[in-house]
Amino acid sequence: INFINNFAKDYEIIFPIHPRTRNSIKEFDLKLENKIKLIDPLSYKNMQCLISLSDLVLTDSGGLQKEAYFHGIRCITLRENTEWIETIENGWNKLMNSENYNCEPKYIDDYGNGKTASKIINFLRSY
Repeated sequence: INFINNFAKDYEIIFPIHPRTRNSIKEFDLKLENKIKLIDPLSYKNMQCLISLSDLVLTDSGGLQKEAYFHGIRCITLRENTEWIETIENGWNKLMNSENYNCEPKYIDDYGNGKTASKIINFLRSY
């Protein structure tokens, strides 16, 4: 919470919050900065829209780390490790306990170029 509160000093934070997390914040009497806007959880489509309109993503979710990359948005992972090391190595992600990103963001070859669906459709049409 302290990490997020520090970010709220410089950024408006929109926090789609799970009901259990909301209850835990109340139960433990945790204080959030006024610039943190709590909203109900979002559908997948709406979450993708929110990510695409963001300057930065703060998350503890493995999936959102990768989705931020697909939208060209840098990420800070609110954990001590990540399963998506390539997002860190290529400058898109950093762990909350890291001072800086490893480098300027670079394309991640392992993820492909986003044209696979078109290739599949063209292949199927050829039959």
